[in-house]
Amino acid sequence: MTATKAGRWPLPVTAAYAGLTPQAATGLIGVCLYGLSAAVTVTSLAIWAYLAVPAAITGLTVWFMVRYTRRERWVRWGAVALQVAEAAVRLVVWSIDPGFDGDWRPALSLLVPAAIAGLLLMPAAARWFDR
Repeated sequence: MTATKAGRWPLPVTAAYAGLTPQAATGLIGVCLYGLSAAVTVTSLAIWAYLAVPAAITGLTVWFMVRYTRRERWVRWGAVALQVAEAAVRLVVWSIDPGFDGDWRPALSLLVPAAIAGLLLMPAAARWFDR
């Protein structure tokens, strides 16, 4: 999976892809479960609007993963922008949510997108994506 016609992927590119994989998988599972519960309850349109953001982020993550091997500059920058947007969405939701009590576990969902964005901003990733 990490080998292309041009050779092996650099370590930052491989690590970023390895971070995107569980992120996309858990996003798909979450969107499916939340969508199923929203379809069963059908109480308001706000539930579907709340589902739209994670569905869009998950869909774009999978879309960037499919285009990862193209090695185009816009794929790298799009993936970085998506990871920054995901972290920003989490911060906004936590600032609005009164149930957030400062627990350390939500910090993991900020660290993973930040780590992926950081890996994609490394010079080795820049050289690989700039073919």
